[in-house]
Amino acid sequence: MPTFYERFQACAQKWPDNVALQFQTRAGLESYTYAEVRHLSESIAHWLLSCGYSPGTRCAILAANHPRWVTAFLGTIAAGCVATPLDTALDAQQITKLLHDSGSSLLFTDDKHLCLARQAVQTSSCPTRSASAPQILMANL
Repeated sequence: MPTFYERFQACAQKWPDNVALQFQTRAGLESYTYAEVRHLSESIAHWLLSCGYSPGTRCAILAANHPRWVTAFLGTIAAGCVATPLDTALDAQQITKLLHDSGSSLLFTDDKHLCLARQAVQTSSCPTRSASAPQILMANL
């Protein structure tokens, strides 16, 4: 049975110029074709692997509903890593707990949630936490 990403790749190959994602902005619709989404996703996957993240690595995503969220998700699973979506309505303490419980070693975030992500990361890196606390890096979406 094909994986979710394999099905996405098949769609991108079959309909590269079709719109895959649309997002309403104040200026109008922002559209991304399947080819664009695939390119962005594969760029993220290559970046993850080149930075030493191996398949199975858990990567959290804390960002608003936007096509860049989708590309972070797809890029994560394309690299064989595990995407851990986080609810943007959570507070820093809740995010810290989820980062720790999920074993995430990378946190993708956007400008809107950067301060919250920093608070959560600082808490998870606090010396009073156990030695098994995850080390989190932030990649801005």
